[in-house]
Amino acid sequence: MKFYFDGIVTGGGASIDESSLTGESFPVTKKIGDKVYSNTIVVHGEIKLKVENPQVNGRIYHLIQLMKESENREDTYHYKYIKIG
Repeated sequence: MKFYFDGIVTGGGASIDESSLTGESFPVTKKIGDKVYSNTIVVHGEIKLKVENPQVNGRIYHLIQLMKESENREDTYHYKYIKIG
């Protein structure tokens, strides 16, 4: 099962594959009170989750926002190269 939201574990326990975020190949054990992030996968176990961010794929959305902000900044290197071109 894949998580589409960030949240906190409220029940159960599971091994979670976070390689899409960390690059780590080993699953991470999550228990009550631990955070779970979008775009991670349950490898083994079952958990209940309280959604913290109802935004689908919250981390990806945040990265896209940062990229958009950087495109509008005139002090970034890519802006200087575009201006020279």
